[in-house]
Amino acid sequence: VDTLKVIHQLCDLYIVTAFRLCCGNGPSERLALGVDPVPDYTALVSARPESAGRSRSSGSTSGLMGFGRRKPVAPKPPPVVSPNVEAEICAPVVSEHSSLTPLRDFLGRGQASLEGIVKLDRIELWLPDPSFANDDQIDE
Repeated sequence: VDTLKVIHQLCDLYIVTAFRLCCGNGPSERLALGVDPVPDYTALVSARPESAGRSRSSGSTSGLMGFGRRKPVAPKPPPVVSPNVEAEICAPVVSEHSSLTPLRDFLGRGQASLEGIVKLDRIELWLPDPSFANDDQIDE
């Protein structure tokens, strides 16, 4: 019976670890399973000030058919990007939530059986830093 329990926990560990590695981190995993709702960014986007610099100066100071000096254009604010953007893109829509219930239950049971034995948040440390992968200057 003890051997069966160990084999069961090894299978849980493999599946839960593989899913966490695919998702990247705990919050992304919860988004992909539909446990947490996808944040609504419309409030953030509408709260951003409209850039007055988008409308360019139509008149010129010298009157040479619009080829005079123009007013400087204000820089655009940086885009609003979530650290979990990939999981938010892949998050299930409302009609898919019921079909994810067995998967959610299965992974939840696996995580519960490993609680106190394995720290799943440590799995995130196995993933390479994406900024390192994009670095052109790698010392060998």
